[in-house]
Amino acid sequence: MELFKKSWVHVIIAGVIIGVAWLLVFGPKLPSQDRQRVIVTNDDVNFLKASWQKTWQRPPTEEELSSAVLNYVRDEVLYREALNRNFDQNNAMVRRSLIMQMNMIAEGQGRSSDMDDASISAYYDLRKEKFMQPSRVSFIHVYYNPDNYQESLDAHINSELQKIATATEEEIQQSGDPIMLEKRYDILTQIDVANQFGETFATEIMDLPEKEWIGPVPSAYGVHLVYITSITPESPAPLEAVKDEILREMEYEEKEAAKEQFYTELMRQYSIVYLSLIH
Repeated sequence: MELFKKSWVHVIIAGVIIGVAWLLVFGPKLPSQDRQRVIVTNDDVNFLKASWQKTWQRPPTEEELSSAVLNYVRDEVLYREALNRNFDQNNAMVRRSLIMQMNMIAEGQGRSSDMDDASISAYYDLRKEKFMQPSRVSFIHVYYNPDNYQESLDAHINSELQKIATATEEEIQQSGDPIMLEKRYDILTQIDVANQFGETFATEIMDLPEKEWIGPVPSAYGVHLVYITSITPESPAPLEAVKDEILREMEYEEKEAAKEQFYTELMRQYSIVYLSLIH
């Protein structure tokens, strides 16, 4: 009983009574829900429109604007979650780096053990069309400068075409007009040919028959008689040649899938509010 006569005991008891009364009147303090509500306003949408306009020099389509808004929401959710995890230390300037941190965390959740040869081979078999080698052509050509023949060019080409059909390789080397190009080219892609002769020539020779002199075929320089020695059609690259590329793609897809799953799980914890969005 002597204890209750002490003044400091009275202070503690009064404090407890006041605390209980406060809880009864106002209820327990709940964590703020503000960080789990993402509000998208007209100002936000206008900012996204202006940013798009500045980047692409045109206004966004409805689909592009919708995608921009969804990306904004996605970033905001990741940013809020980063805040909830106290990554920011109340520094608004690190918002982008916080989002990057969250994405890195998400990617890390998707990392598994080293991918084995069976997984790489299965990936390759399902996506061979992504690892195609372009068509390649080998050919011999003889060049003629139109300025040297004027109106007689067609007649001269027809005459040369008949002669060259039975010419020896040495005679072929001596035929035509001089030009700073090789007479024979082996295993070139269409892009390689275009770099040497121009787009028109490259497009035409890919459709020529093999083992037959054809002409005239126009180029950036003039006209040519062309003999296709071989054409290798487009085909999948050998697995070993693209193995490193496959590994990079598998790792990238794994990280993207992990990020998407991580983001989807976070979205379940947030409510998204769109306030009078404009189109």
